[in-house]
Amino acid sequence: PSAMPSDEPSTMPSDMPSFSCATLLADVLAVDQCPTAFGNDYCALFDLFDATDGCSWDSYSGWLTSTDVCDFEGVTCEVIFGSPEVTEVNLSGYNLVGSIPTTLFYLTQLTVLDLSDNSLAGDIPTQLGLLVNLESFDISTNAYDNPTNGDGVMPAEVCDLRSGDLTYLAADCNAADVELVDCNVAANCCTDCTNVSPSDSPSAAPSSAPSPAPSAAETTLVPSASPSCDSTLDYDCSTSANVSECEALVDFYENMGGCAWTNGSEGSRRLAEVGARNLAGLRSWGSTDTCEVNGLEAPEHCCWFGATCDCADSSLGCVVKKLELVGNNLDGEIPDSIGD
Repeated sequence: PSAMPSDEPSTMPSDMPSFSCATLLADVLAVDQCPTAFGNDYCALFDLFDATDGCSWDSYSGWLTSTDVCDFEGVTCEVIFGSPEVTEVNLSGYNLVGSIPTTLFYLTQLTVLDLSDNSLAGDIPTQLGLLVNLESFDISTNAYDNPTNGDGVMPAEVCDLRSGDLTYLAADCNAADVELVDCNVAANCCTDCTNVSPSDSPSAAPSSAPSPAPSAAETTLVPSASPSCDSTLDYDCSTSANVSECEALVDFYENMGGCAWTNGSEGSRRLAEVGARNLAGLRSWGSTDTCEVNGLEAPEHCCWFGATCDCADSSLGCVVKKLELVGNNLDGEIPDSIGD
């Protein structure tokens, strides 16, 4: 938001209902898994709220009262490929206490992540390196203070983003020979290494702070029950330029609960692509729209969400080289035909 919270925030934001944040949070946490119907971006931001003691933030309008992440204070959305996507998270000076959760990588269109001037500590997730559209990442003036124990080590995966769109990376790299964040300065990882004294940095997270964010293995964003919708894909592969691949993909969709996928199913809330180098396909599975790959006509399934085809060998035609459906709510068993 353009305006920062006041120095003396009210106990509850003005548009919050009378019942407490703790009650709302407990109600959401009572559900074993994040409601995937709200989208992975909701789940990622809710993890951030939970992992950084959101009820103690200076302001959190919309975070527990709306399922539309674009209503969340500090979150900016833009329409990309026809749907609103989270592009910025600006929570500088909001009194975040805890650790950055691993699941923020689900915000695939994120360009700005500003968590500066808070009390964050612990691991900086390697999964942030999957945010290939990230242009600005600021975690300066936080409580990172012991890289030798893994607290505040800037992952190589994040540093690698500097070769892409990431042009601003700020952290508290050193202070009077005390390294707060291991930012690999020699390799020009951070662009802004704030020199602060330990007394200027926020104190370490209090004992009442929430436990560190769960690891990727512990974080579950898929439903416990099979989807109730019909995953039958009404698509005729007999006219495809590559019938066997087409039939294998149809089997995959139908066996993996395709109708409930976050992206790529008809009517799903698309989170949009994870950069052209990762996802060549952007259309719903079963789309019959004309498909081109690098200017060459390709089978329609080459443009389905998550599919990447290689058309370089004219003797083989266009063949699927990659399926990338990370965090897409797949549920079922991979059919044997996908290995053919």
